[in-house]
Amino acid sequence: MEEAKTLKKLYEQGLEIVETNNLYGAPRKIPKNQSESFNEMMRQNIYPAIYKRWWDTAESYFSNNSLNFLRFKKKIYAIESSSDYDVGHAGYLLTALDELEKMIDKPSYSEAYKLSAKRVQRWPGVDYKNGVIRQGDKFHKFSNEAAINMLNKLWIKRRIIQPDKTTVSMGEVTAWSEFTKTIDSNKGTAQAINKSMREKGITLSVIYPKRLNGLLLIATQKRTN
Repeated sequence: MEEAKTLKKLYEQGLEIVETNNLYGAPRKIPKNQSESFNEMMRQNIYPAIYKRWWDTAESYFSNNSLNFLRFKKKIYAIESSSDYDVGHAGYLLTALDELEKMIDKPSYSEAYKLSAKRVQRWPGVDYKNGVIRQGDKFHKFSNEAAINMLNKLWIKRRIIQPDKTTVSMGEVTAWSEFTKTIDSNKGTAQAINKSMREKGITLSVIYPKRLNGLLLIATQKRTN
């Protein structure tokens, strides 16, 4: 019963943000390169501190009630931005509120979020050295020379963001011309790195949208300072 009250309170706080910022009917995904897209992104990302406070509160609520907050975030952030569309702070919040509605309305659905044991829930920092990527107790050792060379080149210029998409370090794009192989073969190497990271549940990825004209390594983690 207490857990249900907690989720309802979190849900109501989210609805207050929706009301204050008039987010009714706001799209979850915002297509790029359309005349109205820029204004929509501005509308959905105004006052980012409000969204950060809500997510910080959500993390506390889930942790205090032994609910799996990382599972919750994984569901919400599944709508990652791509080369075709962006996702604003509002889009993630609206998706989170939909998930909370299911948890409130169906106790059996909420039961799946119960932790098997109380534990610290966080996104540890991502570390790299000598072909080995580590994040908390997860790690992956690369043996492919092309993957190691790519990580060596991209690592120091990586972008670091928090789970709520707040940027900690902007990072720097590495142009395709800085790599010795063809663009197609380097895309294959980037895809292999991403596949390994997904399989190990490590929040590190190489992106290469056309607008970048190169590659960028993105590490998602909690701020460490």
